[in-house]
Amino acid sequence: MRNKERTYYGVEPSWDEVFAALAPSMIDEATEIGLDNTLGTFITEVTRAAEKDSETPLGWISSAKPEEKAFDDVRVQLLALGLIERSERKRHVNDSNTYWTLTNQGRDHMMRLRAVRKVPDPQAPDKPAGE
Repeated sequence: MRNKERTYYGVEPSWDEVFAALAPSMIDEATEIGLDNTLGTFITEVTRAAEKDSETPLGWISSAKPEEKAFDDVRVQLLALGLIERSERKRHVNDSNTYWTLTNQGRDHMMRLRAVRKVPDPQAPDKPAGE
């Protein structure tokens, strides 16, 4: 029989960490439901990482769920920072989802946070300036 006792564990990732997790799904656009699921996956990963470093481990964490208002807080913060906006793309009349997309500023910020930077090859010869 499984122990289904719930334990509440607080993690506080930075806004950049949250944005870096959500932004790729909004390169084109993402539904609110999809973003909420992505946030839940991110919180699970952050909670597992924090639990590993904890002095009092909780045991296996199968999933973690953000607090009820967490997605609303994230959405408001990212809107206030000018990183996301509501998508205005036309939809089928039966599609009642709310869609979000990155602003130009959001795309630039995502690239700064997520792009893999080229590591200089110490074995490569130095090139003269201008080449």
